Amino acid sequence: MTRHYQSKAERQQQHQAEHRHISERLAYAGAIPFIALAGLLYLPADMLPGNQEQWVSALMTYSLIVVNFLAGSLWGRAIDNMERNHRGNGQLFAVLISLLSWMTIMLPPQLGFVLLACLLVSLRLHEMYGLSSDSAVKWYSKARSRLTVVASVVLCLAAAS
Repeated sequence: MTRHYQSKAERQQQHQAEHRHISERLAYAGAIPFIALAGLLYLPADMLPGNQEQWVSALMTYSLIVVNFLAGSLWGRAIDNMERNHRGNGQLFAVLISLLSWMTIMLPPQLGFVLLACLLVSLRLHEMYGLSSDSAVKWYSKARSRLTVVASVVLCLAAAS
């Protein structure tokens, strides 16, 4: 019976692959509520459990949470990367996005959904080209771009419903 012992580097590489796999699945699972909630808005009112305003509110709330989560992660990366974060621009941008996102509650839903879509795109563009960009993890960058497109399109479709 031969045993194969993994070196520390092999164990670390395996752990990183498992972490990436779980992280990717969780990231893509985050798109499910966007798609499902927006899809519900296209159902006839008599087929909806509850009323349409509840589903609009649910999509708005989920979108707000996601935008603020992403703004918070941008804030954290800006703090971790102070040499690239000239005069706090990353933190300032993150706070501005967060404040704008919460203003959508006071707007008509159609306008609020479009603004949230624009904020998601703005966050992604700042991650890619802004002063605090540091996307060394290629899979994350690709997933974020795809998920931003999906969420933004879904929000615009919700605005059109």
